Amino acid sequence: MQRAYRQNLSASQKEPKTNAQRLLLFYAVECGLKAVLIKRRAVNRSDATPEVHGASHNLNKLLDLLSAGKELKLPDQLRMKEIRCAGAEPSKRKLSCGGLNQVWRYGGELIEPKDDQIENDLYAIAEWIKDEIRL
Repeated sequence: MQRAYRQNLSASQKEPKTNAQRLLLFYAVECGLKAVLIKRRAVNRSDATPEVHGASHNLNKLLDLLSAGKELKLPDQLRMKEIRCAGAEPSKRKLSCGGLNQVWRYGGELIEPKDDQIENDLYAIAEWIKDEIRL
């Protein structure tokens, strides 16, 4: 998990940013949070920490499991760019932070908060992870 965290984080830092890089950043943070949990539980694999499976891709749940504090948590509600189809009203798209990876996986765009704000939040979590892994 630590290796996946480091490799995905490194790949996510190239410029200019793309959804593929944002997705790698998301997965870097997810792997990093799981690595911290594995370290704290003094186990070697994520399947030895069953609470991870209930958190799935929800970074806020993982942060809660780690008692990381509210300042690192992502917004509970996110809004994607609307889908416009001929002859229909635009479809409003809201999701929780547990679905954030799907936004970037499928080429979406966040409009509230913006992609770059969530990126900044994810980099802040990544910095916290670095400190936790070193302990």
